[in-house]
Amino acid sequence: MVSKRLLTCLAFTAAAGFLLATASASDAQPPAKRILLIGKEPDHPPRSHEYMATCRLLAACLNRVEGVEATVSDGWPDEPLDAFAAVVLYRAPFAEEMFVGPRSGEARRLLDSGGGLVTIHWSVGVPPEGYDALGGVMTRYQGGVWLSNSGQVAIGQSRVRTLQPDHPILRGVRLESIRDEWYFNPEVAADAAPLWSVDTESGPLTVAWTYQRPGGGRTFATTLGHFWENFTREPFRKAIVNGVLWAAQADVPAGGADVEVNRELLELEAAERQPALSP
Repeated sequence: MVSKRLLTCLAFTAAAGFLLATASASDAQPPAKRILLIGKEPDHPPRSHEYMATCRLLAACLNRVEGVEATVSDGWPDEPLDAFAAVVLYRAPFAEEMFVGPRSGEARRLLDSGGGLVTIHWSVGVPPEGYDALGGVMTRYQGGVWLSNSGQVAIGQSRVRTLQPDHPILRGVRLESIRDEWYFNPEVAADAAPLWSVDTESGPLTVAWTYQRPGGGRTFATTLGHFWENFTREPFRKAIVNGVLWAAQADVPAGGADVEVNRELLELEAAERQPALSP
C-alpha cells in the first residue's frame, strides 16, 4: 500500500510542476513582429532615392524595438510576403509587381489578412500606362494613389502642417519644416486621413496620410522622402519608424520610437557599405 507521506509528496510535486509550467507559459514572449523593407539600387542622382541605404537605416532603428524583427531585401525576397506582419516599400513604383505580378497573391493575402503597408515617396505612385489597371487596387490597399512620371513634381521648402496631432505616428515628433520633392495632385481616398500637408505655390498639398483598411489592416503612405538628408534628421526618421510600427500594429512608445543609431549609419557612404540582408 502506498504511504500517505508518499501520496502527499507526489501531489506536491505534481502541483509544483503545474505551477512551473503555467508560469513558463505566461512568461513566454509573443513571436516577434517581422517587418520587411523592400528597396532597390539607386536610380536617381546621388543623395536622392537612396533606397537600400535608407532601408538599412530604418531597419536598424526598428530592430531597436523590443518584439520587432526588421529585414531588408533588394527586390522581392525569397520568403513569401505573407510571412511578415508588414511590408515597407521604398523604391520605384512597385504596384504592378505587388498586385498583378506572379507573386501578387502573397501581397493580397498579407494585406487582406490585416498586414501592414508603408509606402514612401515614389512607391506611392503608379505610372500613367498602369493607372487604369492599378489605380483602383492601389487606392483599395494604400488609401490613395499618385500618378507618377507625369511631370507633376517640384522641389520645395515648406513648413509642415500637422493634421492629426494626436496620432501615434507623431509621438515624439516635432517636424517643423522640410525641403523635399512635392508630388502634386495625389488622390487621397475619402476614408483615408491626411497626416501632414505643406504649403506650395498651388496651395496646401497633402504629403502623408493614414488609412485603416476595411479588412482591419493599416497603411501609412507619404510622398516625402526624396532626399537622403531627410532620413538623417531625427524628427523625420522617427515619424517614418513610428509609422512602420503603427502599420504593423506594434506598440508605438509614448515618446515615439528610439531612432538613435550609430553615427556611421547616417553617413551615406558608410550606409552603402552595409551588406544587404535577405530573409
